[in-house]
Amino acid sequence: MDNRDKELDALEAKHLDEASTDAQRTPIDFPRMMRIEHPNCRALPQSKEWLERLYAGDRMPREKKPMVFDHMRSWGPWMVSVDAEPMSVLDGMSQTATLNSGFASDGAVRAYFNGAFDGLLLRSPDSAVIDHPKAVEYADYLGAYTPDIDKIAFTNSGAEANEKALALCKLNASHPSADTVIAFEGSFHGRTLQALHATWNPKKRAPYELDGFRAVFAPFPATITTEPSAAAVDALLRACDAGDQDAMQKAAQLDTCLQSEVDSLTFVNEALAAGTVYALIIEPMQSEGGDRYGVARFYRALRRLTRHHNVSMILDEVQTGFGLGGPYSWGLGYALTDKDGRPDNPDAMTWAKRAQVGFVNSRFTDPEPTSAHIASMVRGLSHCKSIGDGAHASWVEGYVKPKLENLPALYPDLVEGTRQRGYAFAFDLPTPALMSAYIKQRFWRGAVVFAAGTRTIRYRLSDTYSTREINRLFETIIESLDWLKTNGPVDVPTWEQMVEDEPKQPDARYRTRPVARVETAHVLEKLLDIESAAYEPARRDTRETLSIGLNHPFGVAVVAEFKASDEWVIVGSALAGPLDAFRHIAGPDQDQYLDQNNTAYSIAITIHPDHQGVGLGAKLKRAQLTQTRRLKTADGQIRYRWMTGRNRVGLADSMTHLNRMFGAYEDVTLSDQYGETGAKAIYYRIPLQDYSPGLCGPVERQALLWSSALSQPLAQPPETLVDLRDKGGLFGPAVTKITVCNYITPAIVRAIEWVTALNTNYPHLYLTSCRDELIDKTIRTLKHHRTKGVAAIGLTGGYVGHTSAGCRAVSDGSVHKMGPAARQWPLVDHPSQVGVANMLEQLKRAVADIGSNDAVLGLFLEPVQERTGAVLSDDAWAALNQFKAETGIPIVSVETASAAYRCQTSPFATDTDAADPDIRVWWPGGQTGFIHLKQAYFVPNPLTMVSTWDGDELSMIRVHYQMMQLRRTNTEATQARLAEFIDQLNERGVTVYGRGAYYVLHMGDRAEQIVGQCKAHGLSLRGFKNGGIAISPPLDITETELEAALKILDSAIDEALSM
Repeated sequence: MDNRDKELDALEAKHLDEASTDAQRTPIDFPRMMRIEHPNCRALPQSKEWLERLYAGDRMPREKKPMVFDHMRSWGPWMVSVDAEPMSVLDGMSQTATLNSGFASDGAVRAYFNGAFDGLLLRSPDSAVIDHPKAVEYADYLGAYTPDIDKIAFTNSGAEANEKALALCKLNASHPSADTVIAFEGSFHGRTLQALHATWNPKKRAPYELDGFRAVFAPFPATITTEPSAAAVDALLRACDAGDQDAMQKAAQLDTCLQSEVDSLTFVNEALAAGTVYALIIEPMQSEGGDRYGVARFYRALRRLTRHHNVSMILDEVQTGFGLGGPYSWGLGYALTDKDGRPDNPDAMTWAKRAQVGFVNSRFTDPEPTSAHIASMVRGLSHCKSIGDGAHASWVEGYVKPKLENLPALYPDLVEGTRQRGYAFAFDLPTPALMSAYIKQRFWRGAVVFAAGTRTIRYRLSDTYSTREINRLFETIIESLDWLKTNGPVDVPTWEQMVEDEPKQPDARYRTRPVARVETAHVLEKLLDIESAAYEPARRDTRETLSIGLNHPFGVAVVAEFKASDEWVIVGSALAGPLDAFRHIAGPDQDQYLDQNNTAYSIAITIHPDHQGVGLGAKLKRAQLTQTRRLKTADGQIRYRWMTGRNRVGLADSMTHLNRMFGAYEDVTLSDQYGETGAKAIYYRIPLQDYSPGLCGPVERQALLWSSALSQPLAQPPETLVDLRDKGGLFGPAVTKITVCNYITPAIVRAIEWVTALNTNYPHLYLTSCRDELIDKTIRTLKHHRTKGVAAIGLTGGYVGHTSAGCRAVSDGSVHKMGPAARQWPLVDHPSQVGVANMLEQLKRAVADIGSNDAVLGLFLEPVQERTGAVLSDDAWAALNQFKAETGIPIVSVETASAAYRCQTSPFATDTDAADPDIRVWWPGGQTGFIHLKQAYFVPNPLTMVSTWDGDELSMIRVHYQMMQLRRTNTEATQARLAEFIDQLNERGVTVYGRGAYYVLHMGDRAEQIVGQCKAHGLSLRGFKNGGIAISPPLDITETELEAALKILDSAIDEALSM
């Protein structure tokens, strides 16, 4: 064993130990804070330690927020750090408007504990080739919202959703040569290349503009409060039906308040008339542009105008959809119509953020689906089901409205332009400097808030905001504005500089203790007196009910006592008993665990009114939970895994809040309770022992699922990953998707440490949310350094993705079905087909055609091509390295097919001495990707190369554990047997290219038949547009499994060849 192996062994042991410790934490031991709190030490030492591990060696830009996120102690709108003395703040942005119901939402937690994530925690099947039931269920649910444009295409992010929509529109354009997108001033559509080119902000867009990704920007009309006449609006719509600009101007003359809309429509009409536009894309409300609200009639006019010119219209709901404004869709509320006044729709709509994945719903069939993360779809479906009729969003809007509208009166020289809808609200400050000073206060005020545009302060709430949280949020707003009013835009102090609070001392007059069996009769009478004082008759428990907690062998009874003079007096209690004893009560009567002897029912937490408000509730509840989880049966088995209970909605909100502190989630809402029509109760559930998912089936080997080999490289998930799941270590990443561009967790740091430890020659790293973003972000990185660059060069047969326009510019269009980009960059013949010398000659000509060495962004190469199997030999690499040395043109190695020990015994194909790329990128499956860079191409500037999600925690954990397992997996026998099989095929005249455990069988128009026949016999393969079939088994496949698979494949090939 060499030193490198010893280092990796030590790192693996450290990671497994840390993860195991983290997994065993529960909210009973580490209660959720659910209040604004700053550490008395005015430091976050554990957060700082994790961040320094992340940034070690300048691995990544120093751009994360100071809090390292704690899944267990964060809930709803409350975000808590991992520190021993944590920071707890209100997340006034719901991450980046990505959470419908805050952290650990009830819907996602229910899905987790009810088994909805079964299999998807440990594996990432490729949704592009697998019709997974969870993906189908989500697609059907989403399609039902828009039945006229119900074709669903999943992606991984908002930018990728917009790229997919634009690609579909281009593929179906009425003018095949059209190469232009119409967007709007103030717009933001993402940071992948075409989406970025359609984004208005010149600071974000201009440094990375490239020919061939053309967009033009129409003015976005300002919102007006004056309502134009019906005649003027009707005239404007009829003018748009005909594309008649003179008539548009006449409409504005009828009512001058329409002039800004007419100016925009005139611009759009002229652009559409040129015949070069294949899509118009617009947001219902410009969020990043400064919360600029649209006007319904303008969107109707746009729809009529695009219909006239037969150009697709895309409504970008990434920022606004999924209930932010109340209903499912913000934009559908604009009630688009056609020229005859009938209801109409956009041609495509795009979504992400709160949806947890990206997706497009459109009138177009997706010719080649994008690989998307199915586990995130499960979470997204739970978010979607929480939207309902938007009633809570309407309540929030109504409750916020007077508070928001009062701000200009309180601060007439500071606040202007208040606006709101649903969970979104914003206001403007006079200058960018004041905006910046406001934002700098957010952590020490205790509420996260973001800026937008140049002067806008914006908030994004969720359905977990109640009066308690909204009131507290507005207190932080008032405090921040007060500070600006007094101090102006000067240097803002940080929370570390605040005066330390005096540590709170426990009140020695109170204590909690368990009730001894010998005193139950006496205690029962005291508790009946407290019940009478505390509750109305309908909510009082009977003597018989209370006796269960006190006298049942598996009952739990805890009391709180107050020291009056020299005597301890009972002033409160917490009782629980077996669920089965309460089967007559609504809630327990339908509990899925009834009669399974694993659930306790919380009878009551009751405190005498004279002693409420001193913190006894939390002490009693924690004592009750602690006592309950300790109980064991006669044979030493744990008696209870769950505790359930009921809280009356409206009258027991403080108890609901209390239960949330210790991990409660809503199992079901019960109607018509307590003998009252309309009275509701929350039936909650608290895990007592651990956070393992439960209700999961056995982990079965998937040795014949070769179609998902790149995203699922093992037939059997690593035992260490299964163990982590069973300890509850995947709970947080499963139920909450944090925005990695802003926040990290210990698990994310560990995953990054591991993958970078395997890339010692590439000290720097960027994360992405998908495979296509790997290429687009790499192109931006290259453009940042090579400012004169205008194009990249690829190889024929190359495939780096097909969803984004940047990927299609590099990929060979013959190997995918998504159609061309607006511009195809040069491809040179693969050296395995024409020889190294010819490849070099073609490279030189391609450089000359582009203009110069400096004009070339880079060479994008696959060591083993994913869709042809063509291999770059050592001779080819030597020639490419020499070419790089002579020209200065960097090399990007795209290793999706060859990474993870698949084509060699090392982690990556370019670990050999022959290869020396400058950047190495790979997609390991799921909702993440890795870009490893040498120093020369690293951009350390914070927030320059980010995207909203920048990956996915659950995906990173999977990759981490898979790569640890693969390091110990011997693949030599598998690779040798595959090589033998391929030689036999070659002898029969079958063309196969590849290496190691990745080959592509070239069968032309017989490929579909072979894939279908293999599927019928249980072997799942993936075919490509070029007639290729990927031959790529799981790397832990056994000899017996491999022989069975090859027998199926051989038979299918025989039959195809005989026809």
